[in-house]
Amino acid sequence: MLIRRGRRVFDFITDQQRTQLYPPHGGLGESHQKSRLRPRRWKQNHCVDNLQIVPVDERDSGWENEHPRFRVYFQRTQGSWVGGWTATYDITGADIVQVIDWAQRQAGQVFVYSIALVYDDRATEQSMPGHGRGLVWLVGMDGNRGDDDLDPAAADIQRRMVARRREPVIVPSADQMPPGILEPYSDANGST
Repeated sequence: MLIRRGRRVFDFITDQQRTQLYPPHGGLGESHQKSRLRPRRWKQNHCVDNLQIVPVDERDSGWENEHPRFRVYFQRTQGSWVGGWTATYDITGADIVQVIDWAQRQAGQVFVYSIALVYDDRATEQSMPGHGRGLVWLVGMDGNRGDDDLDPAAADIQRRMVARRREPVIVPSADQMPPGILEPYSDANGST
């Protein structure tokens, strides 16, 4: 049962519903099952605009990709406007934190960057050859969308893309991209 009060959603579930939603893992002893972290009886799902965080069962996915392909876009800006000139790179063999580190070091204070996960959909490729590759935006968005095409959420994403030039994401040294890799805009922090 969901009760909505303003932007907050309150969810009350019974023990039986909890067992159906979050069944215990098989093969574990009873004492281990009792000590496991479980969702609370009282859950508060806080919603702000389109952002929502809800508990899930981690076993609901059917596949994983341990070798993702990330696509990084660099674009010039004028004030708060993003778009126009674009350079694009695909990165494999790294995780998202390393890709963020590389992208923001290249972007410096001159460019904005956005990062997408490249997804190849075999079924779409079979039914519409040449159209099976798509993007899942992870950081930022397509900067070439015109200002007229921006809804409030997209405008906020672009505002944050520009703000990252002044306040970059802090990446711990253990997660930084290794030295010796391609750095086409390494002078972006200076005179580009």
